[in-house]
Amino acid sequence: MNFFRILENCLPQSNLAEITDILRENLQYWNQGNEFVYIIEPGNWKFKDDMKQYVSADIDTLEIANIEFNSLDKLKLQIVFQYYDDIIKGHANRAFYPL
Repeated sequence: MNFFRILENCLPQSNLAEITDILRENLQYWNQGNEFVYIIEPGNWKFKDDMKQYVSADIDTLEIANIEFNSLDKLKLQIVFQYYDDIIKGHANRAFYPL
């Protein structure tokens, strides 16, 4: 979720805040199963592979207006993407949290 919140700063003319709110509301951690679940409605939970289509459907609603990126905007995006790529690879350090 932090990834989307940071991207909001880089893509202000998008509906990313709305998508982030939807995901934050529906994507929950289930302690008993020690995993994340996607809640469609109360009592209707989707696990692992089943939830991918619902998360993807929400993300597919992303709308980004035609945006002109200046050099600083491009640099911001590059820093954000590099930071999260490093997290995935296990090399990120919280001390260098972007922006």
